[in-house]
Amino acid sequence: GLDDRFTRVDNGQIKWYNIDFENIINLREKLIDQHERVTNIASSALDYQWINQIENKENILIIAEGFLMYLNENEVKDLFSEISKNFENVELLIELMSKWMVKNQKVHDTVRTTGATFKWGINESKDFEKICPQYKILTDYNLTDKMKKYSPIFIRIISPFLRKRNNRIAKFKKIN
Repeated sequence: GLDDRFTRVDNGQIKWYNIDFENIINLREKLIDQHERVTNIASSALDYQWINQIENKENILIIAEGFLMYLNENEVKDLFSEISKNFENVELLIELMSKWMVKNQKVHDTVRTTGATFKWGINESKDFEKICPQYKILTDYNLTDKMKKYSPIFIRIISPFLRKRNNRIAKFKKIN
């Protein structure tokens, strides 16, 4: 998408890759300033040719946010299997959707406004290890916990209900 995280996390040394469909990469290049350490790759994440364009395969952080829910379970499994095979020291920061939200996706604003379809979710972040046994969970962050800080009292009251249904950001490490 049009995330500009690089400018917020750049330590002056990292090499950053954005992987997205060609029309999105074209839009990125019109709207976001180019940087010598940022490479935009016009590709589906499921077309593994993008892996060949990554220069350093030793220490990699993969951020997968806002798209795994559109894949089916086998696509998720295959994607992270390919990543594991091709990169040495890998950490993942991935957004995980609950099975409840996939089942009840008609209530989600993204589905209502775009007509998109959610295909995959898991109940607990740790369940990712069953699908992708090459990785071990380090931690996860439920978005409900962050919402409580900024939301009215109502969110605080219903947070136990929301917590089981809301997305999470989970951190995993490849097992060597």
